[in-house]
Amino acid sequence: MMATLLPDAAFDSWGWRLPFLASAALLVIGLYIRMSIVESLVVEQAAEKPKVAAAAKPTVLQRLRSPRGESHRCGSGGAVRVDQLG
Repeated sequence: MMATLLPDAAFDSWGWRLPFLASAALLVIGLYIRMSIVESLVVEQAAEKPKVAAAAKPTVLQRLRSPRGESHRCGSGGAVRVDQLG
């Protein structure tokens, strides 16, 4: 639309920047609206639940450091327990 409103020389020199400036302005407006909205109590409680549940589960690094007693796949396709390897 900007290409039809501006002469070719003006569009080529500075007119192509206008959509980018408009998107930056929309970004600032959107961030302001998002930061000014207060979350409901239900959303805040739901955001807290995964933190409690995640603390009870071991992380991937903890599992890799102490894999005793867990099954691991071998190249032959069979499952071999780590504590059975000797």
